[in-house]
Amino acid sequence: MEGLLMPFPIIAAVSALAQFVPAITRWVSGDNPGPVAEGIASVARTVTGQTTIEGAIAAIQAEPDKQRAFQLAIEDRATDLEKAYLQDRQSARARDTQIQVATGRNRRGDMLAAFAIGGFFVTLGILVFGPEIETGKRDMLLVMLGALIGLVKDVYGFEFGSSKDSARSSQAWSDYVKSGNGKG
Repeated sequence: MEGLLMPFPIIAAVSALAQFVPAITRWVSGDNPGPVAEGIASVARTVTGQTTIEGAIAAIQAEPDKQRAFQLAIEDRATDLEKAYLQDRQSARARDTQIQVATGRNRRGDMLAAFAIGGFFVTLGILVFGPEIETGKRDMLLVMLGALIGLVKDVYGFEFGSSKDSARSSQAWSDYVKSGNGKG
């Protein structure tokens, strides 16, 4: 159990650096974000000369030259971080495919999509058709609606996302070039 809880503080700390490199948020959002977060923390410590992630974050936040050095160092490692993120996402898709092959259906995925979409429409319905709501409560519902929009986007991105489309497009282009119709 301790191994599961261990990466959270480093992930939370590294997330504070997303203000300088927004892609960090995506890179540490996978099923196994610990190693990616550790890599980002290592870069931050190296760039700043600090021994702790907290010290590195403070230095990066306080000094523009350290911010730029951190951004450049992360840019140099961006390809590896993106590959780790995509590999994590691909393994999740492979797991879903195995579940569907074994059981004929992916009930967990179906339920997740149904709850996300259902929650979005229920919240939207309350806002549009419900009784007049106090400003504070209305703001809370709007925040919930925004979070649900993000969740629905993630569900659709996972199920029908760009990597599937990209793979299909790449294969179609490859087939076209092999057929002799393409020149490049």
